[in-house]
Amino acid sequence: MNGLIVGSICLLIGCEEATKTADKVVADVEEKVQAEMTKDNEILLSVKNGTLTNYPDIKIDDAFTNFFSSPTWKYFQAETGEHVVEFTGYCTYVEKEVKAKLQFLVEEGEENFEIGALEFNEVPQNELNKLALLAAIYEDETLDEVNTAEEKEITESTPTESNKNLQSFEKWSYGEPDKIIPVSLDGEQESIILGLDSPNGIKTQVQINSINTAYHLPLETESEFTPFDELGELLPGFDVYALGYDFDSDDTDEVIIAVSDGLIETYFWVFSYDFMALEYGDNPLMPIFYGEGQSDIILEGNTLTVPYGSQGLFEEYIYSNYEFIMQ
Repeated sequence: MNGLIVGSICLLIGCEEATKTADKVVADVEEKVQAEMTKDNEILLSVKNGTLTNYPDIKIDDAFTNFFSSPTWKYFQAETGEHVVEFTGYCTYVEKEVKAKLQFLVEEGEENFEIGALEFNEVPQNELNKLALLAAIYEDETLDEVNTAEEKEITESTPTESNKNLQSFEKWSYGEPDKIIPVSLDGEQESIILGLDSPNGIKTQVQINSINTAYHLPLETESEFTPFDELGELLPGFDVYALGYDFDSDDTDEVIIAVSDGLIETYFWVFSYDFMALEYGDNPLMPIFYGEGQSDIILEGNTLTVPYGSQGLFEEYIYSNYEFIMQ
């Protein structure tokens, strides 16, 4: 009887896998049919023969055909009325072959277009991954090579007292004991605490030693992407970083928490210390900035820089009056 049950389960799993494979084959065939039917569409051709602002000398079709295997293009009109040109091709991402799907959006009567959604194996990607992909396409490199080059540049950089990056931060990895990191707040030596929380999730706190009280640092993301699962646990491959850094030279550190996979996704939060809130019994750590990057963030003086891609592109923020202003 048990043998029949096991056999039935295996047969069921086999059927499910076969169904998924069949569905994939059908979807691929439908995609190729639609691509063939719309290959001469004027809007589709305008995108293929067009160029991107940062790469005006290379046609999109030439760049994409050179980078991807099995490239296909198709045109359709979305329910919103937008004209959509959708590219599909295969490339290497984190040492695995993935099916990339990138959309170009064209408004009625307009010659210009904008880049829309990107998916890898039907999983939506964020803006930074989109920028990394474009950099890889036009530099004729794989995404892994772009990420490795960025990682090498970070490893070889030597942080100084006024120039720090993630290499300068204290790192805590999932499952390790709590990590205690010193931070200077209003002239007093306090502690940042990283570790496992109870019953689940991770602990990010600042402890005010004089009153033996720890205050929670909330790590909330502002996009659909997050390094945490539904229970607040770290997703595989991510580590937590922390540093006290005095952006405005007032002898009180700002507290920076970052969660990064060290390659293509970095999320970071900056908190400012308000001693008056502590006097009233409130949490004295106020969140003042949230950002997303790829493999690193760089601190120098009152400037926070977020590099992305492999062409020296970056976003720069200046800290002034308890806020970061994008330059």
